[in-house]
Amino acid sequence: MARPPPFHEQARIVHAMTPALPLRFSEILSPGRTDNIPAAWTPSVGGHPPLALTLGRLRGDALRIAATLAARPENRWALCFEDTWWLAASFLAALHTGKAVVLPGHTREALLLEQRHAFDALLTDLPIHNPALPCLHPDACPEPGAGASFGDFSHGPDCPGVTFHTSGSTGSPKAVHKTLAALQRENDTHAARWGAALAGTAVAGTTSHQHLYGFQFRMLLPLTLGVPFNTRIIEYHEQLLHAAPRPFALITSPAFIKRLDPALPPLDASAVRHVLSAGGFLSPDDAGLCLRVLGRSPFEIYGSTEAGAIAWRDTAVERRFWTPLPGVRLRCDSADGRLSLTSPFLPPGQTLVTDDQIRPACDPAAGIISFELLGRLDRIIKIEEKRVSLPEIEQRLLSLDSVDDAAVVPLSVPSPSGRARLQLGTVLVLSEIGRARYNRDGHGAFLLALRRELRAWLEPVALPRRLHVADVVPATPQGKRPASLLAALFAPSPLPSDSPALAATTALPSGATEAVIDIPLHPDLLWFRGHFPRLKLLPGVAQLHWVLQHAARAFGLGERLPRIESLKFRRPVLPGETLRMHLRWTPEANRLDFTATVPPLPPGTEAASVASTGRLTLIPATPPPPPS
Repeated sequence: MARPPPFHEQARIVHAMTPALPLRFSEILSPGRTDNIPAAWTPSVGGHPPLALTLGRLRGDALRIAATLAARPENRWALCFEDTWWLAASFLAALHTGKAVVLPGHTREALLLEQRHAFDALLTDLPIHNPALPCLHPDACPEPGAGASFGDFSHGPDCPGVTFHTSGSTGSPKAVHKTLAALQRENDTHAARWGAALAGTAVAGTTSHQHLYGFQFRMLLPLTLGVPFNTRIIEYHEQLLHAAPRPFALITSPAFIKRLDPALPPLDASAVRHVLSAGGFLSPDDAGLCLRVLGRSPFEIYGSTEAGAIAWRDTAVERRFWTPLPGVRLRCDSADGRLSLTSPFLPPGQTLVTDDQIRPACDPAAGIISFELLGRLDRIIKIEEKRVSLPEIEQRLLSLDSVDDAAVVPLSVPSPSGRARLQLGTVLVLSEIGRARYNRDGHGAFLLALRRELRAWLEPVALPRRLHVADVVPATPQGKRPASLLAALFAPSPLPSDSPALAATTALPSGATEAVIDIPLHPDLLWFRGHFPRLKLLPGVAQLHWVLQHAARAFGLGERLPRIESLKFRRPVLPGETLRMHLRWTPEANRLDFTATVPPLPPGTEAASVASTGRLTLIPATPPPPPS
């Protein structure tokens, strides 16, 4: 196939004989649209401009796939692609041949096998060669017969539509069916709201097209607006500088915006026409970073796979309240603030009850015209803007031969920058096999092996990072396992008074600001078991833990949140040695400096015996009362 001309040459083409925008889905491949309209773009190599892929090429690829699908008996086709070009061609081919479209929500072979009941065959560009997964690769579809073309198709109730998958409350992927008519209504609403901003741009998307937001905004909406979409996902900030056409509209998420590098050359409004974010909520700092780096304040969309888009806001003027989309009617439960809604994107007459909690900004009796989101009420949470099902993780853990019972809880932990971040802890009751492995490998190695086993099914952010082994998962008398009860197992607790780590602590007079503590390191100490697979070394986290515990005890500090200003580990600390901690507290700055050494200190070897040094800011967990 001949190499297409550069994108910037084709982007000026006038769309002759094109139906009015936005198009109906059946009009995207209409014979009335000229072949040389840019439909997509793909990055070039060697510093060359991006390449445009034309509507004629999309029409040809879709015809080949449609001819093959029409000759196949399977009706439900799962579309599982890395390349959005092939997703678009396969989606349009399925619509024109009356096939049902299934979006599995991922590209993992192990999960596809579990979802095998949801589809008859797989259309994919992935190297899957499993006889249990009958596959069709678009490249393998032969050319159709002479004169093949696309006609119209129905958007009515007889059209099979599209089935998406999202995290279900039971832990299994939940199928969410969308009729083509509902998708068209939602697409038309987005076109009315965002079409002017996207006109004349190329879409640069950083989100997966396997989910509703990416499917709509990275592919479907551009196709109906005549706006080229990117065939390969944008993964790095640098790609926006060197690979994206100008001007472009960024379809992204908070996870990508948080990773923008302010040290890179900034873009301006002539390069970036629009920034749209969904999948999570932007903090004011992240919205400000986007404005500084990309020259545009982001717009945000709030919604879900079940509901579709619900509301939007412009972060340039609003950081707190959301505005519902046209036709979306909201209700707030007076008891717990639970959101329910009706929408033109839902089946007629359906009221969707969500697990989101809101606070209306006006009298609910007069109709909710704006609202504040307060959080979720269920056990589907978001970590780094990815939807994570706690029941699913528990089910995966229970499927392992080392686990008899499991509970998963989200934990808020301080990051080195001082900002809280979310990670998962799991409470496990081990089987006999699991207990033998745990005793043999140690705590740290066992957790790493557990995470490796779970990777076949779970996203990296859904892998537990903290582990507590128990004889029984704690529960209330009613048999419930509240998060507060589980999280308490992971809370740092003071060391017992007879602990070797506190044995040498000396009570200090009130107002003291310096302390020296000697900690004998017995070889059987818990910290030496399992953290390093082959060596018995004292981990840095133990040293930091002791610093905080001794500082609280020596200087009479209340509960405080540590922020690490500097931290260096200079030499390994071995069993049988003694760790001497020098603590210095500066109350007016809330600053704690420490040096940990291994005595004795022969003359001339002092530097070699320093185990660790650090400076921490200890922020009071409860703000002091205002002065009277």
